[in-house]
Amino acid sequence: MFYIVCALYCEANIFIEKLNLKKDIHYKNYQVFKRENFVVIITGCGIISAAASISSYFSLNPPKENDILINVGVCGCSIKTGKIGDMFLCGKITDITTNKSYYPDILYVNSFEEKEIITFPTICKDLKDGVLADMESSGIYQSAILFFDTHQIIFVKIVSDNLNNIPVKQPEVKLLIKKNYDKIMQLAENASNCVLEIKKFDLTNDELNMYNLICGILKFTVSMKYKFKNLLYYYKLKGNNILTLLLEIENKIKDTEIKSKTEGKKYLEYISKKII
Repeated sequence: MFYIVCALYCEANIFIEKLNLKKDIHYKNYQVFKRENFVVIITGCGIISAAASISSYFSLNPPKENDILINVGVCGCSIKTGKIGDMFLCGKITDITTNKSYYPDILYVNSFEEKEIITFPTICKDLKDGVLADMESSGIYQSAILFFDTHQIIFVKIVSDNLNNIPVKQPEVKLLIKKNYDKIMQLAENASNCVLEIKKFDLTNDELNMYNLICGILKFTVSMKYKFKNLLYYYKLKGNNILTLLLEIENKIKDTEIKSKTEGKKYLEYISKKII
């Protein structure tokens, strides 16, 4: 199942039309359109609306382990970061209010540039170069991660303005999404194939023994073990030798004493950066 999440109807319109989706009238505080393997959820603007809509829908309709959630929407950025119509993947999401950051795993094949997106409670008028701005991403992620694994969640943002206070009209948003429709659908398909491959991925006995040893030393939680295994799959996908990597990691951490979950997370971040 593909779940396409948008804040606005004008962002979702092309998916509803192309996929011939029908409105489900059972949802009152947000809009849902669906047919067969596709569901479009229109959350409304803002972090709270986005988080509440996602939490409400998936509490009633729990996703399966091979489903994909893709957030598609417009964003703002400086003229040096991107021009109107540029499309980016977001591998880091930061909530400006809490200063917390979240990291969707991009393990699937793609050709898009990655950017950090910062979620603001109101319209952003000033932003540093190199990052994007919106009003929903952190809310969507924080709710979605309760139901999906990190590699099942995709954030696609298309630049609609360069923070120049010029209002963006709905027909312009529709056109921006429409121009990128095929790329977005191919990206979702690639992510879905990746999820299916991860399910089939298994380690050799030597790799598994080393994997379990490292997880034990670093006191990984169940979710951390799962992410670690996904990273190993990605590493193998690139044609690398997993056992060599595991031996290198084990040699670095063999005398390490982990006293908290936070310390284990730091090592997992180190492994992630080394692999990706």
